[in-house]
Amino acid sequence: MNNRCYQLMTDINNGKDTKDMTLRVVDYARVSTDSLEQRNSFLNQKNTYQKIIEDNPNWEYAGSYSDEAVTGTKAYLRGGFQQMITDAAADVFDMVIVKDVPRFARNMKECLVYV
Repeated sequence: MNNRCYQLMTDINNGKDTKDMTLRVVDYARVSTDSLEQRNSFLNQKNTYQKIIEDNPNWEYAGSYSDEAVTGTKAYLRGGFQQMITDAAADVFDMVIVKDVPRFARNMKECLVYV
């Protein structure tokens, strides 16, 4: 763990609000089918995340990752997700915004593995 990551985790564990921290933030959007409803959800996720990030003066928009029409049950099939994990390990960004936990991982075990 690098010094920046350690300091960020320490600050968060000590109660500092991420909204008040200087962070490089990315978003991750995912839908499992290519239906029109899911396509609209996908676009809404991406637009909402980008606006949230850009509206916070402390945050730098550091990019977007996504997987469209890919099941959440098989993380190894999600190319956008895998790239995000690789970039996280390379310290490309500090925080990920997602709609909800099932967009990131389908169960707690998988969530903890990647967190």
